[in-house]
Amino acid sequence: MLSLRLRRVGRWCFRRNDNLAVLFERDKEKLKNDIDKHKYLKILSFEEDFEQRKKLMLDDAETSKFIGVLLLFIFIFLSYFINSELLENNIVKTIIVLFGLLLFLGIVYYFIQNWNIKLVTKLKKFIFIVIPIEFWLIFSLLWLIPYFNDRKVIYSNCKLNLTVFALSTFFTVLQVCIVFKHFPNYLIDSLERIFFFLLTISSVFTLVYGPQILNPTSIGELVISWGVILITGAMYFVQVWFKYKEFKKQTIAQEIFQEQLLLEKPRYKELKKCYYHGGEKYKEKLLSTEKFLRLIKKREKYLIRRDKNNRYSYKSGFNPQNNISPTRSSLP
Repeated sequence: MLSLRLRRVGRWCFRRNDNLAVLFERDKEKLKNDIDKHKYLKILSFEEDFEQRKKLMLDDAETSKFIGVLLLFIFIFLSYFINSELLENNIVKTIIVLFGLLLFLGIVYYFIQNWNIKLVTKLKKFIFIVIPIEFWLIFSLLWLIPYFNDRKVIYSNCKLNLTVFALSTFFTVLQVCIVFKHFPNYLIDSLERIFFFLLTISSVFTLVYGPQILNPTSIGELVISWGVILITGAMYFVQVWFKYKEFKKQTIAQEIFQEQLLLEKPRYKELKKCYYHGGEKYKEKLLSTEKFLRLIKKREKYLIRRDKNNRYSYKSGFNPQNNISPTRSSLP
């Protein structure tokens, strides 16, 4: 069965659980080109486009897992062959410890990256909340080092606290940048509401637990206070990044919109490109313009359904909660 699947050129090879996919190199390039040309994107629905993007995400997730496994084998191999004689030399010992630490951090990073890329396919916008929490929980384990040494928890160890925070922040930023690569522009608008809500909550927590950052009195205060600061910082970083990205993309969308508006016969591919770059804001503008609406109806009529009350509804991917009233009122 597997050999038959491998012979299919230009097709996906799925494992039995249908969750993991391996893509041939030339198929991957073809899929990338199709996605870049917005072949699967519809103005009334992004679902088909996102489903195709999932294939690339799962392929990248498998690559991350492979790198993590490779680093793990290297770590085990070196651990097996390192003997006590090598550790007698302080310089060699320092090099081995640093190299081993980097290998360990690499193993953790790539396995979590494998996990996070898969989570993007399910959680979408919520992945940017999960990432800082993941790394914060992992590196918070470093606070157990003093406890294992002398059975005491040292809350005011400034160097250790800064190390935990620095590692959590560094790996969070790296991971967020990787996820950015997989996050499509048309989902950016969906982040604003949830980020506003979460930043409001985190600001309240920061005011409450702010004093405990410098002088924590319990492990709970330590974890919560520094964790809230990290998560708040990560969300601000994501928000600023997306605002910058959104500004650049909406400039492109506006140029396309104006260009097509001047044409007697607008091009459907350009309208899709406008929606991709401009997101929900330009989706409303496209659907509010009569000649664009007629063209979209013609090319995407299978996404529009009329109910028994002669009202229009849309298949999955187009969310009526966005309240694009010009769409409903303009449809004949």
